[in-house]
Order: sequence, then C-alpha cells, then structure tokens
Amino acid sequence: MGFDLYGQEPKNKGGEYFRQNVWGWRPIWEYVCTHHADSLDQKTLEMGNYNDGHIVSKHQATTLANKIHVDLQDGTAEDFVKMVEDRVKKAKEHNEKLEFHFELLKQQAIEISGDSNIAPVNYPNGLDGQWQFLMSLRDRRESYPISINDILEFQVFCKYSGGFSIC
Repeated sequence: MGFDLYGQEPKNKGGEYFRQNVWGWRPIWEYVCTHHADSLDQKTLEMGNYNDGHIVSKHQATTLANKIHVDLQDGTAEDFVKMVEDRVKKAKEHNEKLEFHFELLKQQAIEISGDSNIAPVNYPNGLDGQWQFLMSLRDRRESYPISINDILEFQVFCKYSGGFSIC
C-alpha cells in the first residue's frame, strides 16, 4: 500500500506525481501536521492520512512548498528528520530486545509440538496468546523512517503541482 499524489495543474514534471509507500508517507504527513498545520484546513490535516482522493488546493500546496523551503534552509526539516531517526533507532533497539523472548517462545512451541516450522498462529498451550502479547509490545515506529530527501522531493512536488489529490 502506498500514497500516490497527483498534481491538479502541474507546472512541470516535478509537479505531476509523487509516491511514497505507507511507511514513508506517514512521517512526511506527520511533519506537515507538526510544523504546518496552520497552512491546511482541519479536513485536509485528517484526510492526509488516507489515500482516498482528497484534494489539497493549489493555495495550500503552494503555501506548504514555501514553508517547507524555509524549513529546509533554516534546519527545521533537518531537526525533524533527526528526531525521527532517533525514534526509529530507539524502536529498533527495543524490538531487538524482544527478539530474545520471541525465540524462547518459538523454542517452547517446537519442543511441545515437534514441528520445527510451526507458525505462531499454531503455537500450542496458549503460547499463541503469549506471542500476540509480545507482538503488542513491539514498537512499530521502527518501520516509519524519513530522510531530508523525502521532504525535499515533497516540497518540489507541492511547488509545481498546482494542488494535488492524495490517492
């Protein structure tokens, strides 16, 4: 699943199309909502999380482009990227610690079932519930990285899109 943004009145190729997978789009939209919520109406702020065709107006897209340009120059965008990188790193460290427990659980399931290829859904004696509990402890923020280039590409798209739809 991904987010495909189509320019409404593209001025050049840079404003025709912008794509991000769901993991890449979420932090971009978080950045927009965190730093530029005042540039968008409430419905657009909410609908940016869905890929169902919401239209961002030409005015809103141009305003975003201009503000993001300033952020790229003054370090605001870089600070946000660093914050997300730190968050991803901490999440990864947390999840790596959980792997030890997942492996213990797997070994218990293999020992009980005799099946070395057993899937968690088939874990016996309530071990599947323990696996689900461990999964609930995973920090999913590990899966949502961002780069300064992602923000730059989005800024260029906004600048030249003439407004856009989020599909």
